[in-house]
Amino acid sequence: MAPVSGERRVVLHVGLHKTGTTYLQQTWAANAKALRRRGVLYPGRRDGVDQRLAALDILGQASTREAGRWAALASYVTAAPEQTALVSAEGLSVATAAQARSIVGSFPGREVEVLAAREPRLIVRALERHVALRRHGLRRPRLAAL
Repeated sequence: MAPVSGERRVVLHVGLHKTGTTYLQQTWAANAKALRRRGVLYPGRRDGVDQRLAALDILGQASTREAGRWAALASYVTAAPEQTALVSAEGLSVATAAQARSIVGSFPGREVEVLAAREPRLIVRALERHVALRRHGLRRPRLAAL
């Protein structure tokens, strides 16, 4: 997942509803250390709550207690030494145009690429494979590269 251009970037996964976003997030979180060794940061706790709450914050849907979560996440990602950062939140799929501009503008000095599943069937195949592997007592496949 290293940028071809050599620039630091953020891959912003805008998880469309019912396209396997939770599975992808769980897989990325489970493999966060392996991703980091390859220069890819997947920030936050394993349960993904940090990125979800940050998304609610930038969309204006967070409680007062959660205010500032997006700014904190964006600052952390922007300052991180990893070449690539991966941020994923299903809630971002409902952002308005103004919110989307604000989201993309949150990462100064990093190129932002937006990733959204246009063909959910590809993600369904990954889910089916996961189920098949679990049936045989195997763990989720580790990510060699994104």
